Amino acid sequence: MTSEYISTSDFLDSDIPGIQKGLGGSDIAAIVGLNPKKTRWDVWAQITGRAEPFYGNTATRTGNELEDWVADVYRRNHNAQLVGPTAPYIDGYMRRSPDRLMLETNSLLEVKTSLGYGARNIWPDPNTAPDWVNAQCRWYMSKPYDLRNLVTYSDSDAVETHALLKGYTWTAEHADIAAFITGPDHLYFRLYHDPEIAADMLSEADKFWRHHILRDIEPDPDGSDAAAKHISKRFKESTETMKAPDATVMPKIQQLAKLDPKLKKLTKEVNALKAGIKKYIGEDRGIRGDFGSITWYTQVRKTFDRDLAYQALMDHLPRHVIDAVWKQAFKQTESRTFRPTWKTNEPQ
Repeated sequence: MTSEYISTSDFLDSDIPGIQKGLGGSDIAAIVGLNPKKTRWDVWAQITGRAEPFYGNTATRTGNELEDWVADVYRRNHNAQLVGPTAPYIDGYMRRSPDRLMLETNSLLEVKTSLGYGARNIWPDPNTAPDWVNAQCRWYMSKPYDLRNLVTYSDSDAVETHALLKGYTWTAEHADIAAFITGPDHLYFRLYHDPEIAADMLSEADKFWRHHILRDIEPDPDGSDAAAKHISKRFKESTETMKAPDATVMPKIQQLAKLDPKLKKLTKEVNALKAGIKKYIGEDRGIRGDFGSITWYTQVRKTFDRDLAYQALMDHLPRHVIDAVWKQAFKQTESRTFRPTWKTNEPQ
């Protein structure tokens, strides 16, 4: 599958407000439906400025700090010649950021860290990397690199030497993934470049960029929290008007009418199962077995006792002063409630 890709000038000259960057590895994984924490809607919202930018958290900062060490352990274990870190490689809307290059073997190195109780769930198969990591690596291998446009934070002499001896066009034929996870344990995976998969991925990215970014057309809202918050923020208030369904929303209503009762039934069954498990745990912390673990422990939360504070202030201040302060401090919030009411027969 082929596609006419957008040039760098088309990307830079775009007058769409809020475009902040191109499509990176985590973005493409979301576009093709393989990113467990990001959706197509999230990508559109982040790139066009509808969502708050992500500046990182403790997990990402820890991963950045451990990257050099994990890469060095890989280098020693595999006797590899690593080049990098590299700056993001921009080619039109494509943004590729391989962690390290191995020029002589035509390969990339992608470093991942997963620390904490859920690390083994993220990397469940010791023989295969998660799909979202594979998608990211395939994105980095999807097109050749022009070594003249490649910026590295170290080993620039190695890049220049390789380019002079073998030419400026460089293609990654496979990617090695080095993952350091809780255990502690180092896991290594190899993923080979597949031209057909790369072409399909580039085609999907191209369609997404042209349709949703350059034309600024919002993807259908998905089940993410970000999409739900965005919809609620855009439509804060309601009128008394009841719309008639059109051809675009009716299939969604019909599907919801089928799934909503099933969800309520499943929720009831899940709650019953949880109650039985809690009864078994009793006063202990939880259960651990081959399946993993289930915990049920006490969490301490502090809440503001309004009545107690009011009575305490009555001993020191006149009531009308307290009432005035209380009135100023009172904050009213509004939110719209989505509640379907189904007829006994299925909607037509």
